[in-house]
Amino acid sequence: MKFVLASWGSRGDVECLAAVGRELMRHHLKHCATSAIRTGGPDGEAMYDELMELRRRGERTYYEFKLHKGDAAQNVGTIKLALKKVDQKKSKFTLAVNSDDKNIEKKDKNLDEPVQFYSGKNPALFEIVVNNISKNQVQGYLSTPKNVPGPISVQ
Repeated sequence: MKFVLASWGSRGDVECLAAVGRELMRHHLKHCATSAIRTGGPDGEAMYDELMELRRRGERTYYEFKLHKGDAAQNVGTIKLALKKVDQKKSKFTLAVNSDDKNIEKKDKNLDEPVQFYSGKNPALFEIVVNNISKNQVQGYLSTPKNVPGPISVQ
């Protein structure tokens, strides 16, 4: 079966369909030809294209996330993230990272600034990048090495 997902409209209109497409690619499709889903202006386009290229290379595993201020910590890969503070005007945010039973607060980080830390039984470099800040929410991805165990899925 072949199908095409196409959307036209504002960023909010496109993001919903992009999420559906990502889930289909992740769970059901073996081959997918897409044009890049562009959100967030020219910088956002370049970041998304770069992320998709890194995924195609297969050197690291990427987990996308969207965090809302005040919500409980969210599982992202093998760690938990919570958004503590957002300054949309200065493009800064503060994250609470829970990894290996340790709580670390990453304060006043900038948009597109890699937040790096080591985690795991055999310490491996994890990287968090936030590439979109809006009122009381941030969006980005967690990058982990391929050799790190992934999250446990309960069925």
